[in-house]
Amino acid sequence: MRIISGTFRGARLPQLPKAQLRPTAERVREALFSILGSDVCGVAVLDLFAGTGSLGYEALSRGAKSVTLVEKEVRLANKLVEFRQNMQLSHDVTVLNMDAARAVNLLAKREIRFGLVFLDPPYDSNWISMLFSSDYFLGLISSGGLIAVERTRFNQDIIGSGKIKLEKTFSRKYGSSVLEIFRSTKSQD
Repeated sequence: MRIISGTFRGARLPQLPKAQLRPTAERVREALFSILGSDVCGVAVLDLFAGTGSLGYEALSRGAKSVTLVEKEVRLANKLVEFRQNMQLSHDVTVLNMDAARAVNLLAKREIRFGLVFLDPPYDSNWISMLFSSDYFLGLISSGGLIAVERTRFNQDIIGSGKIKLEKTFSRKYGSSVLEIFRSTKSQD
């Protein structure tokens, strides 16, 4: 798997042999970044279920200011750090080796805000509904910021119940996957 476009086009992303990953397909990534367009440029990005880092590193390659990659699998997190070092991106990329809930709590305590968040959790989990109901998670999104979600088309629609209001701006099926984009519509100040 490689970065599709931008500054690091063609760079091979870290992988583990026989890893239980479901990286975002290249055509879905291409569609996602085509839709996001200039919304990627100059923003802080959170890739909450980083895996190979394909979404976070692609965003950085296309002009994101910085990327925080969260990956709980230690061997894969180490590969993300190794890739960061090989690409000389230490000042632009933070790798957190922890699960999503712990990362959300840590980032919320530090009052860090992101202009773009990628959510691509394991399909058989309920992470998306839990996060969309969490004011801690929603508080990480800058006013006007975006959340890009990849989920199975067999999951029910996402309904948030947090204080931060989200507007669905895009939804499309790609095989068994659904790609959705939400925008934060309420100021958090």
